[in-house]
Amino acid sequence: MDNRIYRNAADGKTKNDHFKDMPVNAVADKAFKAKTVLFSSWYASWENLKLAHSLKQTFYTPLKSNRLVCLNKSEPFPF
Repeated sequence: MDNRIYRNAADGKTKNDHFKDMPVNAVADKAFKAKTVLFSSWYASWENLKLAHSLKQTFYTPLKSNRLVCLNKSEPFPF
């Protein structure tokens, strides 16, 4: 994977933009072979979790107490 220095004024990207770019680029370049990723709760948004899932990655991240999680497909908050 790559690493980045966050400087919004220089490139106009948010921390989440950088977070999304890194695994997508790594998978596209076939440089990322890990099936499991770990990331901070800062990045545990619905969009980022869906991204990890769409890349067929198992992910581990702490969730804030106000997050709603679907534990099975019949619940109203699908992941």
